[in-house]
Amino acid sequence: MGAAGDTQQGRSEIEADYHKLLSGPFAGASVTQEAGAVRMLAPELAVWRGGMQIRLPNDGPVLKGHVVQIMKKVTGGRWLILEAHPKLFPSPNG
Repeated sequence: MGAAGDTQQGRSEIEADYHKLLSGPFAGASVTQEAGAVRMLAPELAVWRGGMQIRLPNDGPVLKGHVVQIMKKVTGGRWLILEAHPKLFPSPNG
């Protein structure tokens, strides 16, 4: 689920949406995430949540928000994001 409430199903829809986003309004943007907090649901299943900032290029505004991710531990000790829900906070200017 995207920060604007958009949803995608499957890898091809997710890839297409990221391509549209990163070649359009967020081209050249950078994202920073806080260390956040992890809640273990099982030894190989966790919920991570934390703040994020998106810095738009060319001295554009910094968008602030929050992310919740459901993650699963996979082979090699890596963590796979199963579901992600980023939300942008409303602009203080309305």
